[in-house]
Amino acid sequence: MLYNEFIHEISSSSRIYDPIRRKWVPRTPEELVRQYTLFCLIKRGYPRSHIRVECFLPTKKGRKKRADILVYENQGKPYLLIECKRPDLELEIKAFQQMSIYQFFVQAHWIAITNGHRTLCWDVSSLKGLETLPQNIFPKPNSTRSR
Repeated sequence: MLYNEFIHEISSSSRIYDPIRRKWVPRTPEELVRQYTLFCLIKRGYPRSHIRVECFLPTKKGRKKRADILVYENQGKPYLLIECKRPDLELEIKAFQQMSIYQFFVQAHWIAITNGHRTLCWDVSSLKGLETLPQNIFPKPNSTRSR
């Protein structure tokens, strides 16, 4: 299901249900992208119990940073870190810089940036570099390697 189809399918109320946090949240453009991304991850086979939404990151100097979506491996190690942007924003260097700061603290196997229409995903552990994936296809949950 593409982003526009997903948006059409959900109700037009001012709130949307988050299946990971198990609560209703304000329906903002970024939240719609976040919920669509969660939908894609769950459909791809990621266990809900391995997904965290808007989780606080351990940073220096007591600054609080929140990752939009963080997916863990079975062993509890960070596997996939995702930054969600509004659908009208291009995925540009500023978003990558923000993701790089988060990745410094998280050290996930994969990092991704999405605006719902386009997703950029990097395999950080193997340094394969930038890989543009078609329409929110994220790495398979079982493609983790033992460390």
